[in-house]
Amino acid sequence: MKSLLKIVLLLAAFNCTNVTAESTVEKEFKSVASSLKGKIFMLYNKALKADPNISGKTIFEIKINDQGKVESCKPVKSQYKNASLETGICDAFKSKSFASLSVLPYSAMHEISLYSTN
Repeated sequence: MKSLLKIVLLLAAFNCTNVTAESTVEKEFKSVASSLKGKIFMLYNKALKADPNISGKTIFEIKINDQGKVESCKPVKSQYKNASLETGICDAFKSKSFASLSVLPYSAMHEISLYSTN
């Protein structure tokens, strides 16, 4: 059974070390983060098989070190109530390089909304 899913990634970046570069670095962050949509979709689809009621928003705090590697990723507010899904999403972020960001180190609050349409 295939579920129709709607994944909405809403991003908000905070705590830039250089406020004048905030809009540029935010765009750069969004560009790298958007490449994770397929992986997040796959993780959500897997989680839906175990619990078809998973949906909602989660805000992740992501800290990127001066070499562009994700130093930490943790859900700070979650409606999923699914640790495996949250861990999988953080692991996906940790697998990406953010070395192309113009401001490093960098911290972001990243909101991911996942809703099933079945």
